[in-house]
Amino acid sequence: MLTELDNVKTTITISLGTKNRLRKLKGSLTYEDFINYILRKKQKNYAEIQSLERKGATIKIKNKTFPFKHNKYNESENFRFDIEPENLREKTSNIKEEYESYFAMLAEAIKKEINPSFKHKGRIEDYYNWEKEFETLGLPRKAFEEDVLEKLLDYKQGEHLE
Repeated sequence: MLTELDNVKTTITISLGTKNRLRKLKGSLTYEDFINYILRKKQKNYAEIQSLERKGATIKIKNKTFPFKHNKYNESENFRFDIEPENLREKTSNIKEEYESYFAMLAEAIKKEINPSFKHKGRIEDYYNWEKEFETLGLPRKAFEEDVLEKLLDYKQGEHLE
């Protein structure tokens, strides 16, 4: 439903330096998607906005190739992997496969960014093992809560990945 406000043309004046930093941070996102991303992060009480430098990767599960993107690791206490699957629902037939694929992508991102020999020990649903592994790797608690715990809660409630 559109309102009169939606029809009003607007412009925001910013310096060229700010625009260049925004362009670099947003990567392939549109400005609108990037601003919405920042707003979502603000709603989750982030004290800082992480760099959105995205890295592409692929994993192969059961003869299916899954491309995805993740952000570059930094040592911020607010760091999270921010896994972004591409066309995940088209390649999986149910929620369990969707989450198994997500956690395989998370493990692959950890291998690429932190520890090349990382292998999750246990079932995807075992948050205790994930918690211990994140602690062992020196990853922030926030990364565990958002990359693992929130996803496992969504999985148990039968929700599709966002």
